[in-house]
Amino acid sequence: EYNISDALNEENQNILQKKNNENERFAGVQFPSLTKRIQALFADTVILLLVFWGVSYLFKIIENVHPLFRAFVFLFMIFLYEPILISLFKGTIGHQLLNLKITKFNDPEKRITFFSASLRFLIKWLLGWISFLFIFSNNKNRAFHDILSNSIVTFYENTEEPKK
Repeated sequence: EYNISDALNEENQNILQKKNNENERFAGVQFPSLTKRIQALFADTVILLLVFWGVSYLFKIIENVHPLFRAFVFLFMIFLYEPILISLFKGTIGHQLLNLKITKFNDPEKRITFFSASLRFLIKWLLGWISFLFIFSNNKNRAFHDILSNSIVTFYENTEEPKK
């Protein structure tokens, strides 16, 4: 005879097993602080501004560039810079400069998909700093956009956040 108590016990054991697997998966892994992640974001902002300046200068030299093409190019740079680089290289230039990588939460050796990287960017873009506040609510420093896109930000091996 199978009762509710047995079902709850089984569910609790499944939750504990999942938590143990998660703890094993991230044993010894250092998670970047909010400060480190903001530094990467700042680096990417500077890089994008420099690229915008260069493209604007190029458009000025070429002249007669259709306004819709200009808009397309700038929107492409804004909305696809992060998803493309994260899905191909596990991070943007800013992430790479700070030895950060973004991977699948359930399989930290694998890159996230372009769709997940796009979802992650969209949530971060829509919520702004609010998304980053979630870092303080969990022991793996995952922001809201990390949680919803099933991703995690860690350091590349042999690098870690300086101890405070």
